[in-house]
Amino acid sequence: MTQQLKSIQALRGLACLAVVTFHFRYQIKAHYPALTKVLSTGAIGVDLFFILSGFVITLSVSRMGTGFAAAGDFLKRRALRLLPAYFILLLINFLLSGAMATFHYADKTQALISAATLSVYLPQHAPFYVDDSGFMGVRWTLNYEFLFYLMMAVCLLVRARWVALAAMLGALLVAVPMAAGHQPTLLVHGYDMGYAYLNLMTNPIIWQFAAGVLIGLVYPYMARLPVAARVPFLLAAVALFVQHIISHQHIGHGLMASGAVLALLLAAVAFNDSWLGRITPRWLVFLGDISFSVYLIHIVTKDRLSKTFTDQGMTFFVCNVLLALLVGWLSYRYIEPVGQKIARRRREKALHTASDAA
Repeated sequence: MTQQLKSIQALRGLACLAVVTFHFRYQIKAHYPALTKVLSTGAIGVDLFFILSGFVITLSVSRMGTGFAAAGDFLKRRALRLLPAYFILLLINFLLSGAMATFHYADKTQALISAATLSVYLPQHAPFYVDDSGFMGVRWTLNYEFLFYLMMAVCLLVRARWVALAAMLGALLVAVPMAAGHQPTLLVHGYDMGYAYLNLMTNPIIWQFAAGVLIGLVYPYMARLPVAARVPFLLAAVALFVQHIISHQHIGHGLMASGAVLALLLAAVAFNDSWLGRITPRWLVFLGDISFSVYLIHIVTKDRLSKTFTDQGMTFFVCNVLLALLVGWLSYRYIEPVGQKIARRRREKALHTASDAA
């Protein structure tokens, strides 16, 4: 679906670039304080990722059937799409970030185990619940991604999947916190349930996936409206987003911060893809294609380059960004297809077995 909606894939690329420059911004802080302040808003790129995920998955599963086979197929496709590349890049990150020396430090060892098992262990550190500044810290978002995939798979077991998803979200994000004595909130500091996993599962940042789902559900109807009715919405959403960034107020994770503005922006872009897609630059779509690998590897490329060159500035900053994109492209070209190859071999084996049985 992201190949069909080019403007959405471009938006994914911009979100990735925002996160990368957010992590690299300190390299130009001394000479470009104003630009550094703008780049400091880039952390909200992960919120856009969440909303995008809800939107794209909604369009994807709308064409799927119901039952255990559909749920299993959905999970298998998501796992083969993400996990092989994730674990290979995790190994590369491990080798480039000290390798066996990692085990000399208890905190780094715990972070590595957490990354390898996709688990959380810091219940008070919302909304991350892992050391987001440490080894593979950026992968905290994947914990929410996989939680959403599991929820979506459960909903595929029943015909009324969207009603089931609404009930599940209401139970996790409203009923459970209230039962534990908490006042419902949209703030991503979440609730202290005493356990990191339960804190993660009830964190209001998950509402952003729901926002993406809602956009996906109304998209088929809104996209059919006349262009003249859709363009004003796009202009208003872009203006609101620009004002949000420039004002530097309420910038942050969650719908109560930047999430609502980003959801409106995504909706406006999606509803106007019929003409936006035709003028979207190919390099932005390409950036969206490689975004997963760039996101997972860019911290290590930054650290390695920083250890090699002591002089930092705009040239160093640009080289860092370009290196992250280059390594991300190599991963997209040679590592990400591993999951596709595994899926293809499974299909070929199943066809071979079926032909033998016949």
